[in-house]
Amino acid sequence: MNKMSQNISKLQKLPAGDFWANLALRTTVPYLTTSKVKVIEISEDRVVIELKNKKQIQNHIGQVHAAAMMLVAETATGLLVGMNTPDESLPLIKEMNTKFVKRSQGTIRAVAELSSDQKALFQNEKADLIVRVKVTDESGEEPILVMANWAWIPKKKKES
Repeated sequence: MNKMSQNISKLQKLPAGDFWANLALRTTVPYLTTSKVKVIEISEDRVVIELKNKKQIQNHIGQVHAAAMMLVAETATGLLVGMNTPDESLPLIKEMNTKFVKRSQGTIRAVAELSSDQKALFQNEKADLIVRVKVTDESGEEPILVMANWAWIPKKKKES
């Protein structure tokens, strides 16, 4: 269990734990506040992110903008990798492929999960993996299909 995972776990045990976990994540990753994404669930196995369809993030036809849908997928997979990456390593996204298959309706939700085999890879100092993420809208359909390839590498040591 890395420091991020430990800290989130402690916050979730508090009264209104989801509020505190979201606040901590938004403080650490300010773009979560800018983009208005909400962390619904976060653990070492699964992350669920939501983004409401509001005017600020809509495209010209009133649906969640394509870039915002990709943001939700990247955020879910990134937080999941972050919950598992060794403290001495740095997570980096290598590639994200997105196929737009239908117009979205309403709120967008991304669910990223890791298998036990994938979690075992985090024992390595350096590796990469494809993280499964399912992006759905209010109809329960998948308006986009996303594949996110994440890696982690050793952090550079600070010179004294």
